[in-house]
Amino acid sequence: MRQILFLSLFACMTVLTGNDVYARGNASILAVAKSQVGVREYRGRGSNPRITNYFRRAVGRSYSDSYPWCSAFINYVTKRAGHRGTNSLSARSWLRWGRRTSNPRPGDIVVFGRRRGGHVGVFVGFSGNRVRVIGGNQSNSVSYKSYPRYRVLGYRTSGRGSSRPAKRLYAGRKRKRSRTRSRRYRVAALRTRGFRRAGRRVSKKRRRVASIRRRRARRNRQVYAGQPVYTTVAPTYSPYSQGSPNIYY
Repeated sequence: MRQILFLSLFACMTVLTGNDVYARGNASILAVAKSQVGVREYRGRGSNPRITNYFRRAVGRSYSDSYPWCSAFINYVTKRAGHRGTNSLSARSWLRWGRRTSNPRPGDIVVFGRRRGGHVGVFVGFSGNRVRVIGGNQSNSVSYKSYPRYRVLGYRTSGRGSSRPAKRLYAGRKRKRSRTRSRRYRVAALRTRGFRRAGRRVSKKRRRVASIRRRRARRNRQVYAGQPVYTTVAPTYSPYSQGSPNIYY
């Protein structure tokens, strides 16, 4: 009986202190991110040494600030806060960091998707139908910015995340998507599909033209047995014709 009571008390204390630890972890990540707000790229050929330091802390190598550095910034923030980073410059690498959660708190990591790659930032809060984050490489600086919720690929936390994927977070709510936005994305998808079909048609036409040319070249090289040989004869003039030549073969 004493062992059972001791184990239950230990479990309760672990949960309570664990939540406090995770809260302190989120607070430290958010504090480090806020301390870097205002860091901006240099104009011209020079690079901001603080941004090159982000790269050095992320992958152990310095890059120019013209290179995408949102993931390098988050690596710097998490390592300064006492957590592990992904050691990658890919924003989508943060989808494997920590634990996924459907109830993000300030200080969690948010990964956004876009056509060529992605973006990552530190979660600050919701603003209507948008997600407010602190991130690097946002308007060439570390700044606050809001992104639409439909671009979220996942929320990651250093603490106890839920087992549900983040994409189900708003499954029960009825989101109103503007007609122009949905139409715009449908048009973009159809345009991309049309480009692919056009490319397939062009390649098919090129293959057909190439096969026709090969057949013609083969036909020109081929010598048929018994093929009559035609010879041309110089035109002769008839004495009865009024200067008009009569051609005989």
